Amino acid sequence: MAEFEKAIDTDERKFRYGVTKDSYIATQTIKEGFFEGDEFIKSYTLCRYDDFFFEGWNTKDNTKNLSFSFDVGHVLYLPLLHLLNYDDQLVIDDDDTLETNKKCLVIKKKGPTIYLTFYDKTGDKDFRVFIKNILYDLRSKIDRNNEDTKGRLHLFFNAVNSMFVTGYTQTTLEEQFAAVLPNEEMQKVFKIDYSKKK
Repeated sequence: MAEFEKAIDTDERKFRYGVTKDSYIATQTIKEGFFEGDEFIKSYTLCRYDDFFFEGWNTKDNTKNLSFSFDVGHVLYLPLLHLLNYDDQLVIDDDDTLETNKKCLVIKKKGPTIYLTFYDKTGDKDFRVFIKNILYDLRSKIDRNNEDTKGRLHLFFNAVNSMFVTGYTQTTLEEQFAAVLPNEEMQKVFKIDYSKKK
């Protein structure tokens, strides 16, 4: 049963955020569909339950990747900045695929725009990325490689939930500048050493 639902619709994009709860865990689901007139073009789903699950879907069968763009005015823009954590890009590798980066989700900031792109190099054209366990788990590539991606994902989903449920968005001055400045300019303004943030 849904505990919370929020819809934001325009002519070209239909955004949904929802929280459901069972006996022991809450599931957060972010969905957005893209349309041309009444025709559905593509969509993405980002989900946190006891695992992380991300999926892209489109109406074209001949694509090797599937990309979505977010400008400064998009509701997910600041949470995505939290997720990037001042990096130019973040690669989230699929735990259900043995080879590294054969199926992955890449979040990348280019100028003021953030891109979310699904890649499938397996030939299946299956834009799904699955991360085992939201907590530390050596079955997950993230934890085997000592990466901080799960922590970043929690920051992202917590920021989205806070924004919709409480109406409160926490941003730093750096993040507000990051919305309009490339990382090179951010480094000059705030004297950030990005090598220490890896």
